[in-house]
Parts: sequence; structure tokens; C-alpha cells
Amino acid sequence: MDGRVLALDSDGTVMNSKKRVSARTKRAIGQAQESGVMIALASGRPEAGTWPVACELGLDQTGGYLLPFNGGKIVDCHSGRLVKEDLLPEALTGKLIEMADQYGVSLMTYHENGVITAQPEDRYICLEARIN
Repeated sequence: MDGRVLALDSDGTVMNSKKRVSARTKRAIGQAQESGVMIALASGRPEAGTWPVACELGLDQTGGYLLPFNGGKIVDCHSGRLVKEDLLPEALTGKLIEMADQYGVSLMTYHENGVITAQPEDRYICLEARIN
């Protein structure tokens, strides 16, 4: 690779409105890789929600990076190695729960291939869990 990186968002950029990667997009990304461009797949999704798209693009074979959690984590697609991860300090947990209760907001976090929440019936949490 020659140092050029193309970071692409998943939803609405790499994937269309039907959450599919078109043949045209696959070809364009493949051409970019062939010309020496490193592909980074960025998303607000958790890591588990980004791997299927990365594999569909062949990044697990050709190389590239996942940037799930809005860049809060960086993963080397070829090796699966964690490059960097930024987590919220554990000391903030109590304050976040208190503020969520105060403002009527549902909190959730990701754990492996699922979500953790005190409000499993919340429609947005259900949607997030289904999407990812």
C-alpha cells in the first residue's frame, strides 16, 4: 500500500437503502484497492455489525480496517487484531444511569453479539439490536 486511505461509512455509502452492497460499489472499492488504496470501513455500528460488510467486500482477505463505534475501535480486517480502542471510563457509569433516568432516556451497550439494557422493550433498543 502506498499510504492512501479511503474511509467509507457503511450505511448509505457502501450499503444502499436496502442494506446491500451493489456490484458497482464492490467493483469501485476493488479498483481502489488494486491501485494501492487501503479501505477503512467506518460505522456507528458495533464491531459485530460491521464484519459482514467487511467480509462481503473481501477486506478480511485483502486487508483494510474496521472503524466501528464511530471510530472508538480500530480493527485490522486481515488479522482481526485490535489496533486501538477507546472506552468510556467506568466511573461514568453511575452518572450516565442517573442522567438517563432523569431525562427518560434508555441506555444500552453492546456485549459480544448482543446488547445490554435495563429497557429491553424500548423500540429503539429493539431496532438497534435487530440491525446489529
